[in-house]
Amino acid sequence: MLKALLFTCLFIFNITACATSSEVNHSVDKNTSNKEYRTGSITQTELKTYKDFFHHHKTATAPADVELLKAIDKPIVITTYFGLWCHDSKREVPLLLDLLQQANNKNIVHRLIALDLDKSEPFGRQKKEQVKFTPTIIVKVENKEVGRIVEKPKISLAQDIVNFLNN
Repeated sequence: MLKALLFTCLFIFNITACATSSEVNHSVDKNTSNKEYRTGSITQTELKTYKDFFHHHKTATAPADVELLKAIDKPIVITTYFGLWCHDSKREVPLLLDLLQQANNKNIVHRLIALDLDKSEPFGRQKKEQVKFTPTIIVKVENKEVGRIVEKPKISLAQDIVNFLNN
């Protein structure tokens, strides 16, 4: 009986550990209500009240990345679609906030839009922007998209943003 119980526990653990991120998110959908998550436009100050969102953020911002963002000399708008429930958002969004704060560049406007477990928000902006994954960081110049970072940057957040502006 003990062997059967141990085998079952190990089998379930193995299945869970091998789940893809979409399977993990799907299982979260069944067990967690969308009502538990703040959605829509959110300020940085409001976001910082969600201590669990920043719990694992310990990565220091690279001075070179801060300098890249400081050097942006034309107006841009960065819109970040993210989920308070999303592990990728918890990794990337706090880092982006730190970078933008340290760069303190008046040419950069940053908007935060929180999505629910279905990756939607009350005004449906994510649908118009074709956001399918979180976080999605969209960079626009003169209201035209010049690039987007989906889930994680190719090089670094700052370098990817600058690359979008230079292409």
